[in-house]
Parts: sequence; C-alpha cells; structure tokens
Amino acid sequence: MGFFNDLKTSLTKIISDAEQDIRRYKNKDVLDALMASCALIAAADGYVSPEEKRKMVGFVQSSPITKIYDTDEAIKLFNAHADRLQFDFALGKVEILRVVGKQRGNEEIARMIIRTAIIIGSTDGDFSPAEKHATIDLCRELNQDPAAYDLIFPASPAPRAISEPPKPAQIAPSKVTGSFGSLPTRKL
Repeated sequence: MGFFNDLKTSLTKIISDAEQDIRRYKNKDVLDALMASCALIAAADGYVSPEEKRKMVGFVQSSPITKIYDTDEAIKLFNAHADRLQFDFALGKVEILRVVGKQRGNEEIARMIIRTAIIIGSTDGDFSPAEKHATIDLCRELNQDPAAYDLIFPASPAPRAISEPPKPAQIAPSKVTGSFGSLPTRKL
C-alpha cells in the first residue's frame, strides 16, 4: 500500500501546484492588461476589424492561461478599452499603458501580452507600422526588448551633409513598345 499512498500524495501535490499556478494568473488585472493591449493593437491602424475581435475571443477561449477567464468579461473589458480609444485615442492609449504597466516585472505575463498583441495585429494579414509601433510602446511599458520580438524597423539612411548637393536622378534611356509601335523616350 506504500506505493499507492506515495502515488496519491504525489498526484495531490501536482494538482495543488497546478491549481496554485492557475490562481496566480486568474487575476482581473492580468485579464484587463491583456484585453487593453489587444484593444490598442486592434485600434492602432484606425479600425477594429471583426477578424481582430474574433481572434481575441478565440485566444481567450483557447489559451491555457486565459481560458480560465469568463469570455463575456474579456469581451466587456476589450470593448471598454476600444471605446475609450475611439473617443480619444491619445488619452485611451495613456490609460491602456497604465493598465498594462501593472504587469511590469512579471516576465511571463509580459511576454504573453506582447505575443498576443503581435497575433492580433497580424490577424488581417498585415502587421501595419502603426500596429508595430503600438506593440513597441507595450514592450517599453513592460520593460521588454522590442528586438526580441522582431519589432525593429530597418535603419534609415544616414543624412547627407548639408554642403553635399543632391545628385541628379539617373534614368537609363529605353524604348517603350506597344500597339502604337516603338516610341523613343527622352533622356532627362
């Protein structure tokens, strides 16, 4: 009987640890931060698409961390943040960053928020520069490195020296052909 008692004790401890881990995430502030970030990314390009809303709901229902939350509560929080952004984007963004900032220092939650933001932003097939910038703002608020999520923009070319004159455009001579025959082009 010693083996079965040890097995029962081990299983009880595993279940207890799992329940404790789940309770650690079942916190309204975590859900609020997640929904706030989803609303920010969805609204960043000026329009919250139905696809973005569906993706957010699907994530809440399927993620092991978020499926412990009530979907209706998640939608209510998302809509509240989206409405705030629609009324005044700048003030809404400040409030969202305040809500998200409560998760600073919790690396696992911070990574989940950033990854979810990227997923929501990419839902329509185009992770726009506005969505990317909003995600970078979330990274900064959460003390996360944007480069770790491939959120870096290519470096812009070095500025010219003021004394350097602009170079003329170089256009190679060519012929345009079509139904009207061959038309020569002028050199510029």
